[in-house]
Amino acid sequence: DRQIGIVEEHLQSGSGPRIALPCTNGYEVVAIQDIICCEAEGSYTRFHLAEQPDLLVSKNIKQYEELLEDYQFRRVHRSYLVNPNHIVRILRGKTPALVMSNERRRAILDTFVVRMEQ
Repeated sequence: DRQIGIVEEHLQSGSGPRIALPCTNGYEVVAIQDIICCEAEGSYTRFHLAEQPDLLVSKNIKQYEELLEDYQFRRVHRSYLVNPNHIVRILRGKTPALVMSNERRRAILDTFVVRMEQ
């Protein structure tokens, strides 16, 4: 993972921070601002991206939570890590949820709604 860190340091210079996501045949370089949310799928993480196909990465969501916390990404559910810049709506009710910029709904914990209201 030291190798990934070195690559990420080089990617920080330029047009905003980017991250190198390990894929089947190399790395996909993605602008952090283009990450809508990350979804846990067992020991994998699915990245939902703005104007790009989703990417499935073979690392768990906890590792990305730590990497992206400096960019204000928030864990709103055990399965979701969201970029607050892509939140369009917060739905209250029996099952609170977020509507993201890609129009997908993401379930959230009640405690997240309370924190957003404070």
